[in-house]
Parts: sequence; C-alpha cells; structure tokens
Amino acid sequence: MRNATLSGAEFGETPALDIGAAVLACSYSLDGQWLAVSFDESEESKGNYHIKVYEAKTRRLKWLFKNSKAHKYKSLAFSPNGRWLASADYGKRISLWEVKSGKLLKEFIEHNKAVYSIVFSSDNQWLASGSHDKTIKLWAVQKNGTLTLRHTLEGHSDAVLSLSISPNGRWLVSGSLDQTIKLWNLKLESGQVSLSQTLKEADGGHNHSVYSVCFSPDGANIASGSFDNTVKLWRPTKSKVSLAQTLEGHGDMVSSVAFSSDGKRVIAGGVSGGVTIWNVENSKASLHQRLDGHSHAVSSVCVSPDGTIVSGALDGVIKLWPLKNIRGFPYQTLKGHSAKVSQLSFSPQGGWLASASDDKTVKLWKLKDKKATLGQTLEGHEQCVSSVSISSDGQSLVSGDSTGTVKVWKRERNLGMVGHSDVILSLSSSQDGELLASGSFDQTVKLWRLEGRELSELRTLEGHNTIVHSVSIAPNCDFLASGADDGTVMLWKPKDTEMEGCKLKGHKSAVYSVSISPNNEWVASGGVGNTVKLWSSKTGAC
Repeated sequence: MRNATLSGAEFGETPALDIGAAVLACSYSLDGQWLAVSFDESEESKGNYHIKVYEAKTRRLKWLFKNSKAHKYKSLAFSPNGRWLASADYGKRISLWEVKSGKLLKEFIEHNKAVYSIVFSSDNQWLASGSHDKTIKLWAVQKNGTLTLRHTLEGHSDAVLSLSISPNGRWLVSGSLDQTIKLWNLKLESGQVSLSQTLKEADGGHNHSVYSVCFSPDGANIASGSFDNTVKLWRPTKSKVSLAQTLEGHGDMVSSVAFSSDGKRVIAGGVSGGVTIWNVENSKASLHQRLDGHSHAVSSVCVSPDGTIVSGALDGVIKLWPLKNIRGFPYQTLKGHSAKVSQLSFSPQGGWLASASDDKTVKLWKLKDKKATLGQTLEGHEQCVSSVSISSDGQSLVSGDSTGTVKVWKRERNLGMVGHSDVILSLSSSQDGELLASGSFDQTVKLWRLEGRELSELRTLEGHNTIVHSVSIAPNCDFLASGADDGTVMLWKPKDTEMEGCKLKGHKSAVYSVSISPNNEWVASGGVGNTVKLWSSKTGAC
C-alpha cells in the first residue's frame, strides 16, 4: 500500500503523504471524509497521470483511478453531498466518478482544449468547467451522475484557469491567463446567465495571470492569487465587486488560494514551495504565518472542515498542517531509508507503519499523537525490498524482495524461504496468520503456511501467463484472488489441491489490484483504463 510516508514530518505538521510523483491538484470532500489527489508519475514525459482517493482521517488509500489516456488531471472537485468526484484533464475530458464504489460513471468532452478547472454548486445540481479554449461551460448534474451541457460562457480572451461558485449559487467567479477576474450572474432556475463585471488592473486587479479564485464559505469575500506575487481580497455587493485589500508577504508567484472552513484565514501556495496564511477576520487583514516545508513549487492548497491545511507540491509530497495549533518552525525531518521507499503497510490498529526500501531494509515506525519515531530496522534481504505487509493480528510482518525471496518477521527472528524466481509484487496474509499468498514477476502465485516459526511452501498456482500484480486471501480462507498484467482475475481454492483456478475475464488491460469483501461474497478488481469491476465469488459473474 504505497499511500503514505513519514519523510518530512515536522512540528506543527502531521506526517506527510508521499505520493511519489508530482502533485497536480488536491481536494477535500465537504464533509472531510475524503481527500483526492491527482499526480504525475511520468518518466521522460511518458504520461502516467492518475488520481488517488484517501480516507482523510486515517490517510489510507481507498481508490486509485488509473488514467489510460495519458493526459494530466489538472483539477478535482467533490460534490458537496460526497457522492461524486469530478476530474478535469488536459485531454478536454471531464470525468465523473462515484466515490462510494470507485466506479467511473462517464466521461464528457465538450471543450475544444484542456480543461483547467471544475467546481460544483452547493446544491449538487450544477458543475462549472473552465478551459484553455477561453470558455466556461455550465453542466446540469443528473441524479444518476450524467452531465448535461446547458450554457457556454464566452468573455475571457485567454485560458480560464480557476472557477468558484458562491455558496448561494447566484454568482460564478473566474480567473484567467488574460490577467482578469470575471463575475457572472447565475439565474439557473430561469436559464439566464450573464457577465456582471470584469476586474482588471485598472480596478485594483492583478497585472499577471490569475491562477486561483475562491469564495469564502459565507460568500462575503473572494480571494484571488496571481503570478504577480500577490493575493487580493475582494468584497462582493449586490451591485458590484470592489477590492478590499491586497495581501502582502507571500513573496513569490501564487498558484493556489483557499479559505479556512470558518472563513477567518486565507491560505496561499506558491511556486517557491512556501505556504502563507493571513488572518482576515478583522476589517484589515494581517499576515499570520509563513510555512516553509516543500522543496518544490506548491501546486495546490485546500482546507478540510476540521481545519487541516493540505498542500501538494511538485516534489511529490503532500503536507498536512493543523491550522489551529500550527507552529511551522522549527521543524524536524525524520530520516531513515537511504534509497527509494517501494511500499508501505499499516498495522490494523494503526500504531505501526512498515516501510520497504531499495536499501534492502524494512523499517518499523511507531505512530503516536501524530508523531513518528523509528522503532526498528529489519535487515536480512540481499536485494531491494519490493513488498511488505503486516498480518491482521499485528504479530507478524512479511517482506518480499527483487530476488523472489519472502521473509517472515516475528518478534526478534525472521524466517526466509526462496520460492519465486523473480521480483515479488504483492503479499497477502490470512486473518488467522497461518496462510500467506505471494504474487510475482515470474507469473506465479505461491501459497505458504506459517506454523510457529516454520514457513513452508504449500503450492505454486500457475494459470496466469504474465506478471501477477496483486493477491488477496478471503477472510474465511476458502479462496484467494489474483490479478495479472494480462487483464485476468483468477480465483483459487487453497484447500483444493486439484483445482487449477477459475479465470475471470473482463478487463481489457492490466489488473493492478484485487480485494475481497468482508462477507467473502464479492471480489473487486481495479485495472488500467479507469475501470473497477465487481465479481461474484460464487459464480464469477461481473
């Protein structure tokens, strides 16, 4: 589970989420339950752009939405009711995902160029999108998740970079590469949409591209951030919008702005990697604090309902800062591994985190009160450790390396046995801790039994003809599932020595993840092409 790392944990900051790639956008759901992150893990511009959805409180990875179209996800937005996640990309697409199931509902292409910004109305009935084609489109959101295009707004002379809809749904504000901010009057119930005002440099506006705009939670203020190094605070009235104050102190180009959930703070992220907070509770705003932790440009900032600031940067790190008790300086960096961290696993109770690394070690981190300390370094692998998993009872840890060696660590002793002939990509232990399944580059699944301090290979399951990416043992131990690079899912019965496995076909390309429901009735599989499939474990029907 490569969803978190403790590198860069700092005072006043909870442990960072290391996405392992450049963060393009991040967004909290309105109820604070979910955090979505889009990222670019491309090498030499090959184009690997995906979305991860985390449970916000536990920071555990819930869904990984794979993008097979090789276009960057520039913007993310949760619907206020938490049902949908919308994404916009450089390929002109708007995609709508169902959060509960992780299912891609549909993709919509109406813009002529890249879509840079999307936002839902507070009543969940409308979605606005801004594009490099200089237009804004308004979509009606149906109950089944279908988007119907209702209006196309023209007025900007260059790309529309950011959008925000007022809490009462009456106003839409847009920021553009043309250095202007536009306010649009929305009378959607009668089908009327009109341009109300354009804010230029002569009106106290920006003299460079406006990369971010945002309404305050009560709709009383608008914040805008620009590459002119400033954040501006605007006050809308019934007749017009006027400049209230230019917020100074950030010191570099502003790429993202957000209000705190109570509207008392404005937060800005910049190209230099800094995050700046202003207190806007009084009539005259004042600089509150500057947070320096990122080593690369901050691409996105957002604030959770509980007051946690989230900043995502091009260094692949997401930092979570508690707004109420933020300190910022001094800060501490937890250093451990000397090479890339390849995989992580939490203990079921969340008190420990295990990390596997290319430095041939596994490290155990003690998590307490949002702080992390190194508990133990497990040495014994001769090559890069590619996979790690903590058993459901928290008593054992299993690790696999690039030579095909599996090691089981229990108390102060580890047990190892070479079985696979190539890199191990996935491990799964049974709930009773007696069975272990491993999937490998060698195209096989191996089943192991752990008795006391003895690890023995039970069976080699052959049926996939390509790399096995993921394995999962059912809670009742009656069967296990595996997913492979050829797009197949296979079900195996550990107790049936004659069974060759049931092959489920439906994915058009690689299956990277399989998971079995707690009641043992369903198998979920996720693969390339933005697809998640649900299979009956009894019939194999999808």
